[in-house]
Amino acid sequence: MNFLLIILVLVVAALFWFASQEGVYHLTSAPKVWGVNIEQATVDNKDWRRVLYTSDNAQLTVMSVPVGDQLGWEVHPNNDQYFRTESGTGEVQTSADSTTHEKYETTDMSKDHFVFVPKGIYHNVINKGNSELKFYTIYAPPHHPPDRVDRTKQDELRREGKL
Repeated sequence: MNFLLIILVLVVAALFWFASQEGVYHLTSAPKVWGVNIEQATVDNKDWRRVLYTSDNAQLTVMSVPVGDQLGWEVHPNNDQYFRTESGTGEVQTSADSTTHEKYETTDMSKDHFVFVPKGIYHNVINKGNSELKFYTIYAPPHHPPDRVDRTKQDELRREGKL
């Protein structure tokens, strides 16, 4: 358990270092210390996506993916992304193929697992279980506006003009 904690601390430290290299969203106010029981906040989350906290260098977002659903293939050219699963079962697919994604690798997502996806890697998250897949993700630097809440995937698609 201590080994996992050390790994987690190192990953978060690396994310903050990477975030200092280039930015997407920046706060206009002074940063504030913020804390939360992240496992409880993640498990209690009912929204598709909810940004919990944004600093100049990183952003914490909780997500809830319904049974059988997926995020859809995406790439973040300026953001590293870290996923930590709190409940449910799924997988992260990663691909170097920007069009068909026919060749991809998978990494399992289950309770207490984390996955790191560097910027520029095409990725997709799929719920493979029989309950909602609940995880939190850290973007470095921030990817979404600080107050972003998408109650459902359809809300996100509507906002992006894809529905």
